[in-house]
Amino acid sequence: MQNYYSWALVALSGAALSQAALAQRQDDMVGLNIDGAIDVRSVENAGLQPDGEEQVSETQTITSLSANGRVEGSWAEFVTDYSVEDRRYSEFDDEDERLILGDSVLTLGPQHRRYYLQLSHSSREVSIDPLAADRPANRDNRVFLSGVLYGSLNPGDGNTLGFWTGVTEIQFDESSVNEGTRYNVGTMFERSVSPVSRAGISATGYELKYRYLEDSDLTYTRLAATWRTELRRLSYGFEIGSNRIETDTDTNTSPSFALDLGYISGPQSVTLSFNQYLSDTSQGAQATSEAAPITNVEVDGRLAGIVDQFKLQQFAFSWAHTQVCAGCELRFNAGADQESYITFPEFDSRELNAGLMFSYRATAAVILALRGDYRSFEEVNTEPSGGYDQTLTDFIVSFPRIIRDGQLDLLVGREKRDFDLGEGYESNYAGIRFRYRFYQR
Repeated sequence: MQNYYSWALVALSGAALSQAALAQRQDDMVGLNIDGAIDVRSVENAGLQPDGEEQVSETQTITSLSANGRVEGSWAEFVTDYSVEDRRYSEFDDEDERLILGDSVLTLGPQHRRYYLQLSHSSREVSIDPLAADRPANRDNRVFLSGVLYGSLNPGDGNTLGFWTGVTEIQFDESSVNEGTRYNVGTMFERSVSPVSRAGISATGYELKYRYLEDSDLTYTRLAATWRTELRRLSYGFEIGSNRIETDTDTNTSPSFALDLGYISGPQSVTLSFNQYLSDTSQGAQATSEAAPITNVEVDGRLAGIVDQFKLQQFAFSWAHTQVCAGCELRFNAGADQESYITFPEFDSRELNAGLMFSYRATAAVILALRGDYRSFEEVNTEPSGGYDQTLTDFIVSFPRIIRDGQLDLLVGREKRDFDLGEGYESNYAGIRFRYRFYQR
C-alpha cells in the first residue's frame, strides 16, 4: 500500500521539493512544529494480488515523528520538512522498516547572505519498477547529501554576480548501480530591470562519477537566460537555454526550458510549471523553475542495473479555492511526465496524473475531507505497450480538537490498478490516526 500518512501533503502540493526549492518556498514566518502520529489500519488484499489469487488481509501500523518549519539567527538558518516513520505489518513482517523522509537545509553565513555554506539532506521514497505492484519491496530510498559554498558580488546598482561550488552524494538502498558523487559548479549574473523584474544569465554544470560502474561517468552543462517578475498577485519566471551531457562515448544536446507562473487573488491561487531538461538515471539534474512539478522523477527498475540518460519533460498545474463555500476548501492538480531515453528508447514512457481534494468544516470540532487521485503510466515505444491506470479514493473524518494539541482522524479508502498486460488488483482499508503536536514556536 502507498504511504497514505502524507495524503494531505500530496493532495495539496504534489511531489516533494528539492533542497533548494524547500528553502525558497517556506513561508516568511519563522517557526517550528514538531508532531507525532500513530496510524493503524486494517487493509484488505494487502499483498495486492489479482482476483482469483490468494488475498491476505493485515493490520498496518505507522508511527511517525515530524518536524516542519524554519528557524533563523544572524549567522544561521535551518529549514526542515522531516518525518521519521516506523512501519509495521502484521502478516508481511519481513517488510517492516524504519525510514527518514523529507528535506532539510542548514545555511551558515551572515544575515545578508552574500556568502554562505549550505548543507542539505534529502530522503525520498520512490518506486523501483512502475509496472509492478506498489508494495514495499518495489520501493527504494533515494538520498542526496549536499554541501554548497556560495558567494556573490554587487558590481553596480541592481546587479548581482554569484558563484557556487559543491558536492553531492547520491545513495540508494536498493538500486546501488545508480549511486555516485556529483561535483557541481555554477555562476549567474542578474540585473534589476525594474522594481519588480530581474533578468539574468546562468551557467551550471556537474561531473558525475558512478561508484560501481566503469566508463559511465558523465559531464552535464547548462547555459540559460532567465527572467523573474514578482507582482502583488502575479509572479512568473522563465529560463531558456541549452543543456548537454557528455560521456566517454557520446554527446547529447537538447534545448532546456523552465516556466513557472503563480497567481493569488483572495481565496484563490493558481500555479503552473513546465520543465524540459536532460537528466540521467542517478537523478542528477534537477528542474529549475520556481513552481515545483507535481510529477516526480523516479528510479526505473525496467533498466535492470544499467544506466542511461534521458530527456525529461514535466508539466504541472494546480488550483485551490479556500472559500468555495462557507467552511469549504477545494484543491485540484494535474501533471504530465515524459521520459525519452537516449540509448534505450524502449524504456520511453509517459505518465499522467490528476488529483482532487475537497474538505468541509462541518463544525468547529469536525472536518470532513474527500480525496480522489488518478494516475496513468504508459510505455510509448513497445508493442504491445505496457502500462496501467490507477485510481485512489480517501474519505476522512477529522476531530481537530479531540484534546488540546491533538487530532483524531477516521479513514476509509480504496486503491485500484488495472494493467494493460495482465490482471490488476484492488485493495480497501479502514483505519484510525492520532496526531499530537509536541512543540510549536
